Amino acid sequence: MMKRHFFLGALVLAAIVPAQTLTPEAKDGLIRTLNQRVTQFAFVPGKDFSHFPAMLETIKPKVDAASTPLEFAAVLNEALARFGVSHMSVITPDAARARATGGTVGIGIQLEVTDKGIKLLAVYPNSPAEKGGLKPGETIIAVDGVKPISRDALAGEVGKSFKLRVLGADGKERDVTITKAFFSTRQPETLTWHNKVAIIRIPTFDGFTQRGKEPTGYDGAHVDKLMAEAQPKAKYVILDLRSNPGGVVLNMLSFAGYFIPTTSPMGSFVNRGSSQQFVKETGNKPDDLVQYHKWDKNPVKPLGHPIRFNVPVAVLINGGTGSAAEMISAGLRDTIGARVFGQKSIGMVLASVVSPLDPMGTPRDKQTGFQVIVPIQDYVTSKGLRLEGNGVKPDVPITAQVTKDNDPVLKAALAWIATGPKVKS
Repeated sequence: MMKRHFFLGALVLAAIVPAQTLTPEAKDGLIRTLNQRVTQFAFVPGKDFSHFPAMLETIKPKVDAASTPLEFAAVLNEALARFGVSHMSVITPDAARARATGGTVGIGIQLEVTDKGIKLLAVYPNSPAEKGGLKPGETIIAVDGVKPISRDALAGEVGKSFKLRVLGADGKERDVTITKAFFSTRQPETLTWHNKVAIIRIPTFDGFTQRGKEPTGYDGAHVDKLMAEAQPKAKYVILDLRSNPGGVVLNMLSFAGYFIPTTSPMGSFVNRGSSQQFVKETGNKPDDLVQYHKWDKNPVKPLGHPIRFNVPVAVLINGGTGSAAEMISAGLRDTIGARVFGQKSIGMVLASVVSPLDPMGTPRDKQTGFQVIVPIQDYVTSKGLRLEGNGVKPDVPITAQVTKDNDPVLKAALAWIATGPKVKS
């Protein structure tokens, strides 16, 4: 049986076999499996995936010319991107291996492309960037002697080195050589206080905690401890979901149970079977998701918790808030009247499965380690909003830049709390 993991946003992967040299035979096998996954499993209301094999034929020369895993995945993803949907891509062996261990491949920065180059918004601890002396606020003005104009300037696989020209915060320039490597991206959930306001930061909903092993993402046991500490004292809660890319649905629904009653629908998933039943019973179009939610007999609801907060909640989001984090942001607003602050979320909310791309029965020593992610369900909120392609729009939009010493989004949430908001009845 094909091994699959159900998730929204970040990936949840099993152990990956290191990638082998890509032979024509290996590529043919990977493409056969990709065609099967896309045509048989992929589902988005209103999309027809049946013509994907023919689409691949149009780029066959590029497929044949691809000699590295990165090039091969890039060509296949170019074809998949034509469908214009999220959560649909081929994952390289390096990327899959990194995510399986709670890390990633790169130099370890959060970045913004500006007129001057690549501005460093954050530098991950123990990453190649930190070890190379890069600091938030600095700007990479040249990569291998060329001014960077996109994120692709730092593209490459593990072991690729870049000679960077860096403009420091003091206005001085220096040269730094950084080599791409695996590094941990896991950030722990945190609880901080502002008087009686509990500020809870959830970096991701991705990952499962295995007994006896360090968590690779969301740590439910740690969150339980934080919430048990916060609940007796908190008069208000600020939930910081900025740059939370999403993750495992069950983790999100478990967290939602701290705030939302289990009787309150948050929204509806729509898959191939339920969509066909909806059309059959109502005669409506399959992409009429507003009517779908009204018809849905099994809406998405949070999981129960012995601990529940009954206080006003502010939610902080930005353009990096995705999938499951978008679902809970909208759900908190729709059900308990939470106030949302920041920038519009990314709008990528298709529930998907990730599975090995090597053909069934491939000997272990012949497996490449490629994986594929395909969408199998769409989502609509309880208010009838399709988040895919639209995102969550904040009640209080704030475009001012957040820095280490100044957080205008958090300040706006605290200012709202100072007005004494009440819990939605």
